[in-house]
Amino acid sequence: MPTNLHQSICGVWRLISTRALSESGNEWPPPYGTEPRGLVQFHANQRMLCVLADGTQVLERPREYLSYTGEYSIDNDVLATVVDGSSDSSLLGKSQVREVMLHNARLKLVTPPVPIDGDIVRREFVWEKLA
Repeated sequence: MPTNLHQSICGVWRLISTRALSESGNEWPPPYGTEPRGLVQFHANQRMLCVLADGTQVLERPREYLSYTGEYSIDNDVLATVVDGSSDSSLLGKSQVREVMLHNARLKLVTPPVPIDGDIVRREFVWEKLA
């Protein structure tokens, strides 16, 4: 049976901001650059799809891009998507796990902490609902 959080996130969301913070409080470069673009859609049948890209017009580095789809579930405030299609084949069959916060018509998804260059970093993605 779907939870209230499940019902609340169903729809189409537009990415409005990203940031990366370390456990030590250091700010890292924002995921998907200074002009991140993204859409995520959650369906009532517990399928989702997500597309993320660096929207910066001129880049002096490779453009960060990811898309994936799969079946999702919500347990308390944790969203888990079992990826069954992705632009990154290393994600296939694995779970994308995110902490979920819904507040004032904004959806925040936060990754688990990961080691990056000797630091422990979490990435935050804030979305606004379109439909």
